[in-house]
Amino acid sequence: MGLISIDVSHDGKAITVESDNLLDDIRKKVKHLIVLNPFQVYVEIPFDEDLGKNEDKVFDAVRSVVNNIKKDLDKVIEELTTRLEDLQIEEAAGKSVYDQAEKSMKTAEKKIKDLAGITGTDVRKAVQKTTGSGQLRSASRTVFRGIELAREAFDEHGAGEQPSVSRDTAKALSALGKEAFKLSQQEKDARTDLEDALNKQLAQIRATFKENQKAAEKEEKKAETDKSKDKDKKKPEPIKDPIVSEKDFDIKEYAKRHQAEVRAVEAARTKYVDLVKSFNDKLEAGKVEFTKFYRLLEKAKEPDKDVEEAFDKFGESLGTILDTMPDKLEAGEGCLRVFKDDFKGGASFEKALKELAACKGTTKSGKNLEAAGAVLEKLARQT
Repeated sequence: MGLISIDVSHDGKAITVESDNLLDDIRKKVKHLIVLNPFQVYVEIPFDEDLGKNEDKVFDAVRSVVNNIKKDLDKVIEELTTRLEDLQIEEAAGKSVYDQAEKSMKTAEKKIKDLAGITGTDVRKAVQKTTGSGQLRSASRTVFRGIELAREAFDEHGAGEQPSVSRDTAKALSALGKEAFKLSQQEKDARTDLEDALNKQLAQIRATFKENQKAAEKEEKKAETDKSKDKDKKKPEPIKDPIVSEKDFDIKEYAKRHQAEVRAVEAARTKYVDLVKSFNDKLEAGKVEFTKFYRLLEKAKEPDKDVEEAFDKFGESLGTILDTMPDKLEAGEGCLRVFKDDFKGGASFEKALKELAACKGTTKSGKNLEAAGAVLEKLARQT
C-alpha cells in the first residue's frame, strides 16, 4: 500500500490539489470484507504570487502531506480488516458477530472522515511554510463517501434478530427524513443570505464608483476655477476611497480598505458551506442505514408491498437531495474568489451569484423523505 500520485497545479491565482480516490489501490484488496467508497481530495488555496523557483518545493511539500494522510488511511483500513477477519473466525465457531463488525466499521469510518476534515488545513499549512506567507485561506471539498460491510462477509441476522434490526433501521431512516426536511429549509435560507451579502457588496462597490466620479468631477471643476484666481492654491484633499471607474478598480485593494464588508461576505459563505457539508455528511451516513434496509427487503421471502413502496420513495428522495450537494458545495466555495479574481465590471460577483441561483432547492424532496421515513417506521413497528 504505497504512496499515490496527486495533481498539484498553480494557475497564477490559486494552488489546487486534487485526487479522485486515495483509496483506489486498496479497495480491491479488501472487497471481500468491505465496500470502500472513494476518498476524494480537492483543496484550493488562493495564491496570486509567482511561485518561481519555489514551485517544485511547494508542490513536493503538498504531495508529502497528502501521502502522509494516505499512509494514515491505509493503517486504519489494515486495522479494520484484521479485526473483521478475526470476527469471521469467531462467526465460523458459531458466535453472532455482525453487531461487532458493524461497530468496528463505524469506528474506522469516523477516523477516515476525520482525516478528510484535516486535509485542507494540513495542505494550507504546508503552503504557508514553504512560501513564507502569512495566514492563507483554503477551500477544501475533500470528502470520504463511507464504508459498508460486504454483503457476504457476515451473517447479518442472528436467530430472532431480523424484526429488531428492521425497526431500528426504519427508526434511523425516519429520523434522517425529519432532519433532511429541516436542513433543506435551512440550506435555502443560508443560500439566500449569501446571495444577499454578495448583492449588497456589489451594490456598494458600484455606488462607490458613482460617488467618486461625482467627487472627482467636482474637484476637477473647482481646481480649474481656482487656477485662474490663485496659481499657488493648495491641491485638493485626495478622495478617501479613490475608486473612480470600474476600469481602474482593484478588488484586492478594495478588500484591504473594507475588511468589515469582506468579513460579512465571508461569514455568510462559511455558514453556508459548513451547513451544506454537515447536511451532506448526514445524508451519506443515512445511505448506510438505507442499504441495511435494502438488504432486509432482499432477504424477505414476501416483502410487504407498502414497505417496498415507502422504501422506493425514500430512496428516490434521498438520491435527489444527494445529487444537489456537489453543486452547492462548489457554488459556496466559489464565493472565495470574488475578492481575488479581477473585478471585470462585477463579473466575478455575477458568476458567484449565478452559480448560487442555479442550485436546486430540496425542500419538497426533504418533505417526501420525511413522509416516507415516517411510513417505514410505522410499518416496522407493526412487524
